[in-house]
Amino acid sequence: MSEKMRTVNGILFVAWVALLSLLLYINYYGSSPLSVKPHAVEKAFEKKTFWYDIYVKQKKIGYASTSYENVGNEIIIEDERRIKVKKDGKDSVLIGAIKSLCDAAFSIKSFEYHSYFEGEKGITVRGNVEPDAVVFFLESSGKRKVHTIGIKNTTLYLPMTLMPVLIKQRPAPNSVFAVPLLDLVNLAIRESTVVLEEIRPLKIGMDVLSLYRLKTPDTIWWCNEMGYIVKEEHSNGMTLYSQVEGFAKDPAERTLFDYTS
Repeated sequence: MSEKMRTVNGILFVAWVALLSLLLYINYYGSSPLSVKPHAVEKAFEKKTFWYDIYVKQKKIGYASTSYENVGNEIIIEDERRIKVKKDGKDSVLIGAIKSLCDAAFSIKSFEYHSYFEGEKGITVRGNVEPDAVVFFLESSGKRKVHTIGIKNTTLYLPMTLMPVLIKQRPAPNSVFAVPLLDLVNLAIRESTVVLEEIRPLKIGMDVLSLYRLKTPDTIWWCNEMGYIVKEEHSNGMTLYSQVEGFAKDPAERTLFDYTS
């Protein structure tokens, strides 16, 4: 056999081994190593979920969760709150759930809101934010209603979409923001003044982080440096505390660890 033929056969043998190895890899691992997503793609589809205990003074009344999911150039944000209440003299759970589709700047594009007692039908509000209007579709007790509010290229937010935007600006204490918030309960747009009252350092191990305290007339939010809420205080006495999932879902009361104290 000539030297040239031995070289060609050697190249073909190496190619055959490489192809066989690739087929074995796909057979055992389910995908080609060439199709493994790079970190940038994984980041574009990542999801973060934050859990909270809900208290009134020292009494636990429920739990909540908020998730942020990147889907390409859009963000899906879901917030659910489950609160123990009395209904017709019996124990029940009131559930409020919001799902919002936002652009990369956290501006709302569409939304869904559900409010109901566990095991029962309740109220559903769906809607879209157009350049010149917000269109609400209300469903309740078998009835349907369409409600429209005119706007002029207004960027609308919910509290969980607003906080990352404000914190990203790295504002100084006493900064004041006039913000249009979407009120899904009253089907309205509420102009709200948000004040950054304080930036508090928080030492965890060797790291020093910052907590931001923002206030509206009826709510105080504490956020971390990414704009994710770690504590939420309402004027009616209800407070949400950041918690791990297992403890949040556990109905037992416990000694609270308050990052902001």
